Formats: sequence, structure tokens, C-alpha cells
Amino acid sequence: MATIEITYQDQSCCEAFHTASGQRLKATNQPVGTAGSETFSPTDLLAAAFGISLAIRLGEAAESELLDLRGMKITVTQEMTDGPRRRIGRLCALVEMPLPLTSGMKAAFARAALNCPVKESLCAEIETAVQFVFV
Repeated sequence: MATIEITYQDQSCCEAFHTASGQRLKATNQPVGTAGSETFSPTDLLAAAFGISLAIRLGEAAESELLDLRGMKITVTQEMTDGPRRRIGRLCALVEMPLPLTSGMKAAFARAALNCPVKESLCAEIETAVQFVFV
């Protein structure tokens, strides 16, 4: 179980403290499109968590095959809904893999991406898509 302590600092900023590691993270209260711009917004952090979780799952799959994924790049875009309930409607991840893989390994990586813990924690209303590019 992780414990995160959030401190509201002023009208546009919060700081999160991860008690186990002692690390601090600054986040704005509002995203860039709605008066914020200083750093990550809460929805940006969710998108980042999705990408990082994918990277970790893919790294675990690679380690079992003795593959080195250093240099793998994941770009996550988030699309917000336009309705009265402003929320994330879609998260799209583009995974650029730095090595060629067999079709069997590609399928294993796709399965690993589908079982990402952050993806599994999202409500069904948030659509997710993961695209792989092997360079």
C-alpha cells in the first residue's frame, strides 16, 4: 500500500509527498487549457501513470526474454470530453520499441500492455489504445 500526502500550497499548486521514498512532486490544480500551465495537472499525472505503467509491464516482459528495452519511448496523449462532466475520455499510447521482434514476441508485448495495472484501474468510460512501432 502506498501513502501519498498532498499539501495544497496556493490557488494553483499542490505538492505530493511519497512517504516511502521521500520524493516530492509538484502539480497544478488545473490543466493548461483551463488557466493552469506551471507543471503537470492531475489528468496529466494520470496519463503519465498510464505510460509509466506500460513501460514497467513491457520491461518485465522483456526481461523474461533477456531483451534490453533501453531507449524505448512511450508517448501518451489524453483527450478530454466536451460534455458537462469534464473528464479524460481517451488515453492513447504510442510505444516505440528500439529492437526488432518476432511475431510471437510482439504478441507477448501486446498482452503485457493489456494487463497494465493503471489501465486495469481505469473506469470503462475511459477508452485506451496502445500502438507499437518497432524501430
